Amino acid sequence: MPKVKTTMPPPSREKGQRSLDLPDIYFNRILPLWRQPEWFHADMWRNVVASQPFAMVAKDTIIQNVLALDWKIEPRDSTQRDELKSDIDYYTKFFENNGNYDYTQIIEWIGSDLLDLPFGAAAELGRQSDDPNGRLIWMKLLDGGTLFPTLNDDWPVGQLLKEAPSVPVIFPAHAINRIYMSPRTWIRREGWGVAPPEKIYLALELLNRGDYYYANLLLDTPEVGILDLGDMEKSSAAEWVDAWKSLLGGIDPFKVPVLYEHTSQAKFISFSRSPTEMMFDKATMKYAAILAAGYGLSLSDIGIQAVTSGGETLAGSIRQERRTRKTGVGIVKKKFKYFFDRILPAELSFNFIDLDDEVSVAIGRSRLANATAWGMLIDKRIFTPEEARQQTIADGLVSISVPEEVPADSEFPEPQAPFGQSPERPSMLGRPVAPSAGGQGEVRSDVFSSNLNKVLDIDNTNVKRSVRAAISPLLMIVKSALDKFGSDIDLNEWYAWQDHFIWDDDPSEDISEETIIRVNVARENLKKSMSGWIKDQLAKFDFNDVYGELYDLFAEIRLQRMKKKAELDYEHGVIDKIPDEFPEFPLADKYKAAIKRIISSFDEDIPKIIENSVISGVFHYLSMQNNIETLDIDAILVDNYIVRLIKDEIEKSKSALIYDLGTKISMEINQLLLEDK
Repeated sequence: MPKVKTTMPPPSREKGQRSLDLPDIYFNRILPLWRQPEWFHADMWRNVVASQPFAMVAKDTIIQNVLALDWKIEPRDSTQRDELKSDIDYYTKFFENNGNYDYTQIIEWIGSDLLDLPFGAAAELGRQSDDPNGRLIWMKLLDGGTLFPTLNDDWPVGQLLKEAPSVPVIFPAHAINRIYMSPRTWIRREGWGVAPPEKIYLALELLNRGDYYYANLLLDTPEVGILDLGDMEKSSAAEWVDAWKSLLGGIDPFKVPVLYEHTSQAKFISFSRSPTEMMFDKATMKYAAILAAGYGLSLSDIGIQAVTSGGETLAGSIRQERRTRKTGVGIVKKKFKYFFDRILPAELSFNFIDLDDEVSVAIGRSRLANATAWGMLIDKRIFTPEEARQQTIADGLVSISVPEEVPADSEFPEPQAPFGQSPERPSMLGRPVAPSAGGQGEVRSDVFSSNLNKVLDIDNTNVKRSVRAAISPLLMIVKSALDKFGSDIDLNEWYAWQDHFIWDDDPSEDISEETIIRVNVARENLKKSMSGWIKDQLAKFDFNDVYGELYDLFAEIRLQRMKKKAELDYEHGVIDKIPDEFPEFPLADKYKAAIKRIISSFDEDIPKIIENSVISGVFHYLSMQNNIETLDIDAILVDNYIVRLIKDEIEKSKSALIYDLGTKISMEINQLLLEDK
């Protein structure tokens, strides 16, 4: 029968401790007076989070990321895997489904309180015979809002229900498992934490106020302000106001007040400002970004577009994802690991299976580079193998537990290369750039990309010549916008508004006829300016070089397909033997013609991309200038920054061309494989 303690234990003190503790008044720590953001009851924190969709989405995103990970229980000492197999199987099944909760329910319950409450989350543990070292036989998830810390090591957590405040229960250390975020350092709040909502409470509150404001605009109620009734007499006005009050009452809200017998216009003077003037969308995104950062996320992590135009780059998305893995999701994942580790016997460890492809590739390359370097250093008698082994372990390239010295009974295969002739592997090491740094990772530079780079590597003189051809009508568009909207216009936002029209060629109602005409003039000027050098650029594309690589790729795919078909026919008894050779491709000429047709289409796409890049780059440059009215065209052409902006636009379009080629080639390959009988 487990012991139940209902009297309050005193705070624990270490032997010889000199520092002071507060008197035994922890009830005051549970229910102190709250002034924002000093203290709220658990129900208040839950309501704060529930009333703000951004916070709910951020919390659910973290929990879902943790739930998406696989996990396993392993022995801390890998040599005891067989001896501990029964315990591993028992606790694996216990976490998967213990009769009361399955694994997903545990993560969602504990994760919700962990990310909402200052106390965090806790579970009561039922061990065999109530023995601290006994096997876990049941687990009860608790409401974190009813729990409080006692600061006693042996009885660390108490539970108090507001429905029965005079009957607290104190849990012994072996029967409770608690996790919480950001422990407080203030002595009066010792034992409590700071959950994400408390960290960004002001942003939460401002978002709520903004939501209330915007919702009130949509309600069918009079706006706050003053109605100027013009020349209406006082008595008539008073009667009209009384009549309006009656109109607004009752069950039918669709009533229209009518003014009459006056000569001057009645005006309404609003006390509030419109959402456009208040920049409601920008303010919302600002505070939403602060809120997401409080949870260790970015807006893109919760599925919200964070940029104004063009979307996010692959490199930017990967960098944000990697940052999230180390902040919001990473911290919660570590909390859960320790939560489960405290449940398990000391010999076992709970581990998430969270493979990072980029990190794995980087570690593999580091091991390969080290192996090459150490091989040469050992061959030259600069270091010994034992020193190389110790340094490799110290560098963290070995994740398993290994001794610093090679065991005497270890057996190694015979070396493949003669002593003193360690092979170099520069082609295997390579120089790929990680995607998070803007590169293509392990994707090698193909022939099409290298040819495309030659075509799109435009001389700066030709870029400036194109700018000179297009700048005048585009500068007139910007000046017209300033004349129309005044100096208060946000040109960066205006550029983002134009960007959709430039690249998608989709004039909406917001684009004026004058703007469309001047952009078309700029396009015509560009075509004339580019006619002298664009053909030379397109001639740099070597079709035979590209076709050779694409055909080799196609032949490899075709061969693999035919081998699989032959193996399947052999299994079903259709053929008696898998052939050693396969016939040549009978549709090679047709395939070459298809590839040539696809690549030739880029002769039309590339000039259009260069043309759009010049227009977009010029608009982008003008949007960053503060003195548009006095801007001189010759001064623009001297500034090399505009050249860089245009080349950046061209670079962004390059990946779209490569993707387009890949899509078209895939369709051709599939079609020809169907025809190849």
